[in-house]
Amino acid sequence: MAVTIRNGFKRYGDGKLVLNDVNLNVGVGEIYGLLGASGCGKTTLLSCIVGSRQLDSGQVLVFGQPRPTNLGTLCGYMPQDTALLEVLNVSETLKYFGLLYGMSEIEIQNRIDFLIKFLEMQKVNRPISELSGGQRRRVSLAAAMIHNPRLLILDEPTVGLDPLLRHRIWEYLIDIAKNFGTSIAISTHYVEETKLCHKIGLMRGGRLLAEDHPKALLATHNCDKMTDLVLYLSQNDQLQSDIKRTWPSYKLLSEDYYKETNMETVVVPQSGNDELLSTSKKVDHTSIMWALIFKWLHRHKRDFRLHIWELCLPIMCVYVFQNIMGPEPGRVKFSLIHNIPDFNLTNHSEMQEYCKKISNTPPNKCFSNIAICNFINTFETGQFIWIPTYSYQEGLDHIIEGRAMGLIEFPHDYENHLKNRMMHRNFADNETVLGSTLSMRMDESNMILAFWAKKTIVEKYLVYMSRAIEACPIATDFLRPPIKMGTIYGSAEVFDYIVFMQTGLVILLMFVMSMAVSVLCVEDRLLGLEERDRVAGVTVSHRLVVSLVTQSFMIFIQIGIFLGLLCGLYDMQIRGSWVLAVSLIFMTSVCFMVSTLFNEILECMFIMILVTCDELFSTGTLWPLDMAPWISRQIFQFYPVTSLVAAMRSICTRAWGITHPTVFMGFVSAVGWILICVVVTILADKRKYK
Repeated sequence: MAVTIRNGFKRYGDGKLVLNDVNLNVGVGEIYGLLGASGCGKTTLLSCIVGSRQLDSGQVLVFGQPRPTNLGTLCGYMPQDTALLEVLNVSETLKYFGLLYGMSEIEIQNRIDFLIKFLEMQKVNRPISELSGGQRRRVSLAAAMIHNPRLLILDEPTVGLDPLLRHRIWEYLIDIAKNFGTSIAISTHYVEETKLCHKIGLMRGGRLLAEDHPKALLATHNCDKMTDLVLYLSQNDQLQSDIKRTWPSYKLLSEDYYKETNMETVVVPQSGNDELLSTSKKVDHTSIMWALIFKWLHRHKRDFRLHIWELCLPIMCVYVFQNIMGPEPGRVKFSLIHNIPDFNLTNHSEMQEYCKKISNTPPNKCFSNIAICNFINTFETGQFIWIPTYSYQEGLDHIIEGRAMGLIEFPHDYENHLKNRMMHRNFADNETVLGSTLSMRMDESNMILAFWAKKTIVEKYLVYMSRAIEACPIATDFLRPPIKMGTIYGSAEVFDYIVFMQTGLVILLMFVMSMAVSVLCVEDRLLGLEERDRVAGVTVSHRLVVSLVTQSFMIFIQIGIFLGLLCGLYDMQIRGSWVLAVSLIFMTSVCFMVSTLFNEILECMFIMILVTCDELFSTGTLWPLDMAPWISRQIFQFYPVTSLVAAMRSICTRAWGITHPTVFMGFVSAVGWILICVVVTILADKRKYK
């Protein structure tokens, strides 16, 4: 027997039985027609034969073996859905399946030429996405027959096809069954087509009601037409008790009956087709992996969405990050309360012109550079926009109305009070102290900008005071705080905080972009291509190896984009080993690339967004984990990216090597998550096809 199913039971989850004690026999060189309404279990039964699903109990034998390891080379499978990659054209699709089945280039081309002519496929250079439903079914049927399989499993192959083409297909199936011993199991909705089968099985409610030659069944049940037979068996089944169901009895008629009715028995050739009849052909793993690479190459050549994600997104992220978070602010508006009656200036431009004329006086006279304009001239052009203001209340109104971020008030007669304070120092009276003190109020709702503004104003004020006393017999050291600050790693400048985020950004973005592989896998799963590949012999090991090879190519391109832009254009420094840095980024991408557990694209996108947001704020990418509560830090340490970000930051800014615990634990974490993802992916794949 080509296919034998014994006592087959199958259910999905806790639902009702989809297959209920099915016993089926498909002989060698036999066309077996599976007839039944939608939902009766035909597709599930065929998927159990090809191995994409497993029976809960019972046994499936293919050529006497419980799912041979080389079933992909023995079997041609056409699923109910077309299950084709839409970016490939017809020739590329057939070549892809030919490679999966281990065929040579010459064999593939010969079969493509024959099938294109036989199935009347004219638009061979058009992508599958541009073909009609009927044309897609032709391509799907051709993909199943590309390697001249010993066993053909066809799930409604003639639906939507021209009657003449349907007739030609049936003639071809009868021919290969008769002359080459090809066994064919075919499901169909067309009742009259089953007359062409050597044996038919009628399914209803997950059970096989009858199985025999069409004429034998008609004779057994005294029916003239197949439609009458289907109606009779269905009505008979409906009358059966749901609790104690009696199976309709039927018998296989003897060969004498076939002779009496002039029906042709199946004769399997004994010689001349040894290659087709052999079941010992081994799986060509190299050809399978080359086929998957072939699909990846053509998919990336045609699908520009992938180019946007894999190539344009890194460039866009670096550009936005560096040009929004990187540079210091500019043109920050401040109200300047001068308290000078004849200071008749109304806007920033007038003040700039006025103060340019009063350039800093050479330091040959003590206290010669203490005017308001001397203070303004210490700022770089464009740092602040000064709004001349005549009262404190007016300055507050500017802040409240959003016209200014803050105000600085110079007291009345500020210059004289400042001179007296500098001369009397600790002996200055209260009026002098208050008259030489600048008042500043700010809108600090934007904390980062407010911090920069305060720091900049304080620094410029110290410069302003240093210039004011350069010609005075006063040591400038008294202006500085009695402490000296220095850095070993990093910088003390507030906006050099971007260096802290750069390394984390590279790790996080590479981690997120690696999840895009999951979207491609989900798309293949939804199209049915993953199941069809599995029937053709593609295992999870093949997919993991090919994903590693193909994605490694893209990963190194992305690493080149990130480091090329950040180090070459934006002065990011990698003080430690470049080999360690690149290796860590590569392992970051691999550790989540292999985990493809999603079944829907929307579900996949939600998970990606959730993981991205969580990793962004919980791994030390933007903010040190030392500031998180103790319990949160313990949890966040086990996140995939946390140790990698710390290790990458240590390599780039501290030049630490692999022997340092922080760097070493980053690599340990990467290896650990890679192994976890591989194991989970394999287990999920096994569970998926139960």
